[in-house]
Amino acid sequence: MAEADVHKLQQRIQDAVDKVATEIDIEYLRKMQAEAFRCSATCCESTGNVADVQNCIQLCQAPLQRSQNYIQTEINDFQDRIRRCLLQCNDSAKDFAASSSQNLEQNAPMLMEKFVKCANQCGDSNIKLLNTVSKRMKTALKNKSF
Repeated sequence: MAEADVHKLQQRIQDAVDKVATEIDIEYLRKMQAEAFRCSATCCESTGNVADVQNCIQLCQAPLQRSQNYIQTEINDFQDRIRRCLLQCNDSAKDFAASSSQNLEQNAPMLMEKFVKCANQCGDSNIKLLNTVSKRMKTALKNKSF
């Protein structure tokens, strides 16, 4: 049962992240990508030398690349938060096991229950936080301040 609970938690978090990523892709990145492609196409119509055309294309792609790097950094930071929270849940379960007078086998179901409860709290609080992260990313993309 606990393994299924952990899988459900992972899926809830993944669904929340996917939702934010899709919103950002549709609202910002696709427009930036289209703009970068149009700009790059203009570069290719140039009669300049190969190095100049390549430089032009790189300049066209740079804003999109910076945006994608920024979003990836934010998502990595979010995943790190979840990882840290889950490590804390794991440590709490270990500490509880160490302080218990019963052997580990007898405590295993209770330890797993404590871990799953803590992990779900981590998931819930971080999913709520994802709303703030999403707003921050959208503001940064809108203002090009990343």
